[in-house]
Order: sequence, then C-alpha cells, then structure tokens
Amino acid sequence: MSVLTRVFLLTIVSTVSAIPSYSQESKTGQGSSAPADRPPAVEHNPNAWKEYSSKRGLFTIIFPGTPTDDDNSSGTPSRLEGRKYMLTTTAVYAVYYMDFPADFPNDLEKEGMLRKQWFDNARDATVSQSKARFLDETDIAIDGHPGRLLKLALPGGGILREKQFVVGKRVYQILVITPKESLAPDGGRFDQSRATRFLDSFKLAKPE
Repeated sequence: MSVLTRVFLLTIVSTVSAIPSYSQESKTGQGSSAPADRPPAVEHNPNAWKEYSSKRGLFTIIFPGTPTDDDNSSGTPSRLEGRKYMLTTTAVYAVYYMDFPADFPNDLEKEGMLRKQWFDNARDATVSQSKARFLDETDIAIDGHPGRLLKLALPGGGILREKQFVVGKRVYQILVITPKESLAPDGGRFDQSRATRFLDSFKLAKPE
C-alpha cells in the first residue's frame, strides 16, 4: 500500500475519530433521562430543511438548518486540501471532502487495488480506530462514481450512517450521527427517516 493510500485511509479515520465523543455526550445529556425529556427535533418542521450549495465543494444537499463551513485540510506534509460542513441538532449532520493529487485514481489502479478493496480498507480502518460495531453496508454510486453506504454502532450508543464517494481525485464523506436507538420511543424510525433524507439529498454539481 502506497504512502498516499495510507494517508487517504488515515484521513477517513480522523474524520470519524471525533464522533464517539458526541455519542458519549448524547448518552449523558439525553440517555440518562426518559425519551420524552429530549429536546424536540427541528427536523420535524418541514420548513427547517433547506438546500445548501457549495460552489467550492461542487455539491448540493439539504440540511435542517445552516451548517458551518470550515477548513478540513490535512496536517500531513502533502497538505491535502479539504472542507467540512457541519450542523448539530439532536443529531450531527456533516459533509467532508478531501482533494488528493490528480493521479490518485490511477495510483489505485497501478497498485491493483480495486475500488471495492479501497472501501473495504476504509471501513476496516474506521471500525478499528473508532471501536465501532459494524452493522451494515451497501455498494452505491453517484453519477457513475463508486461509493459505499455504511452503518455503524458507536461506543457511546450513537448510530453512524455514512456515504463515501470517490469522484476523480476528490473523496466525499456524507454522514449522520443519531442518538442511541433504544432510547427512541419509535425504535429509531424517525432517526432512520431523517438520516435517509439528508444522505439521499446529496448531489454533485458541475463547475461553473
């Protein structure tokens, strides 16, 4: 495995590595009380969902509010450029992307690493480093670009649903973290619906 590919996988892992702290907080802040004591979710209001467009990120998506827009460049010597867009309600919604050298897709092919193998490596690294429990995955695509949909149970009880796409030299991560499903009176059906609504709204945009 090349240095670039290892950096790539570490980038994926570092993105998810901060998530358990949120699930621990949600367990402390919400899980210690009855489900009825949770603050109402803004996602119930259809007017809260608004399209967000990023010219730099070349995507559109709907958030239940206005996300932050921050630098997500790596601290590696290669200084990979990226951005992160995040919103926290009673869940966490985020879009991350990272740009790699222009020959990144060709490097994978030269190494004999098929896209499926790369997504498998990213999944295994994420599960190992975050100490999450694997629940489910599906191979997906967007506009002909390969991707993977993951569902993981985080150590604090939260549920992570994430889409990853490799679009040329750019890697996108679109994720939702919801509270512990056993605390939800509906068995997590609302969390599933709002996560699906967010994840499925992600669209690629053409550069101007």
